[in-house]
Amino acid sequence: MIQLLPSNSSLKHLRLEAKSIDAGRFLHIHGGDSSAKTLQASKVPGDVLVWREIYVEGPVPGGLSEREFRQIRAGFLATFGLDYDAVLQGISASYGKIKEAGKYDEVVLWFDACLFDQTMMIYLIDLCARQSWKKTKLSLICVGKFAGIERFSGLGELSPEQLASLIDTRHEVTQDEINLAGQAWQAFTSADPRDIEHLLRGDCSALPYLKEALLRHLQQFPSVRNGLNRLENQILTVVASGARKLGPIFRAVSDKEERRYVGDTSLWRCINQLASCQAPLLRVSGPGSLTELININSGESPESKMKKRRLLEVNITDLGKEVLAGEQDGIRLNGIDKWVGGVHLQGTEAAWRWGETSGKLMAGVVA
Repeated sequence: MIQLLPSNSSLKHLRLEAKSIDAGRFLHIHGGDSSAKTLQASKVPGDVLVWREIYVEGPVPGGLSEREFRQIRAGFLATFGLDYDAVLQGISASYGKIKEAGKYDEVVLWFDACLFDQTMMIYLIDLCARQSWKKTKLSLICVGKFAGIERFSGLGELSPEQLASLIDTRHEVTQDEINLAGQAWQAFTSADPRDIEHLLRGDCSALPYLKEALLRHLQQFPSVRNGLNRLENQILTVVASGARKLGPIFRAVSDKEERRYVGDTSLWRCINQLASCQAPLLRVSGPGSLTELININSGESPESKMKKRRLLEVNITDLGKEVLAGEQDGIRLNGIDKWVGGVHLQGTEAAWRWGETSGKLMAGVVA
């Protein structure tokens, strides 16, 4: 998909319903509305379920019951301006579709190589493998490139014909893939991020894009150098280099990723956090507040909010320049209260930091 984290329009539809193309033997599960709608426009038969989640953001703690996990995720997704009860109902409906999928001959998971998709993929492989389906085959389509596209951004950029051409590349999920997906999800949701590093030192070849994706996940831990994660540092770098409007900032930050990482709404939320903290690293000026303009149910029309967002200007503060240069530490200035997978970082020092030079996690150290 082009926007790897949901835009406002997709987050508005968190009631997860399977939409029928044609009565058939397939249930196709997609991680985004864009690729799902494209598949529906193709000649591939079957029903389509969009799994609208963002496991790369918010709390993803392990060791919970299915009900507890749904409630925690609904609470996080509601912070986008959505109604908690409606979100929880939508999440519960999606689980129901999985449990009922034994009526199909085949369930096909469609995902690409980015971290957004890979986290959903390992979760769904693990979830589906634990169902009591008797005859339903679980299949996987996972691609990291597409012929003729120089920089492949994801399934959402393909045409109906291009997407349909992938159906014959699917394969039945193997036991090795199931085992690795389960281990990877357990590591991703662990309160100890060293579990991910341990996993990455092993054999991850059964799911060829997983290692790269989880390494990118570790880079979302605050840097040893200045207390900001990779995305935050990229935003400050882009703004310091002269990008002022939200659109150009989004494009420039995306271009710094090996694979598309962040969608517009999530990028704006990150900018808003950097601008609204106790010691602001960014300054946002223009009509309306960014907080309201990224709130999905703020009451203002999408057209009006889009017009205002285009007029907003983002600048880096003097303190932001010092943090970017490593002369100040973002966590010591503003503290931290953030989840990175199953790890909750809190307080005036992070329990875990990422060494940009070493490429390793370090326990609560500052350069």
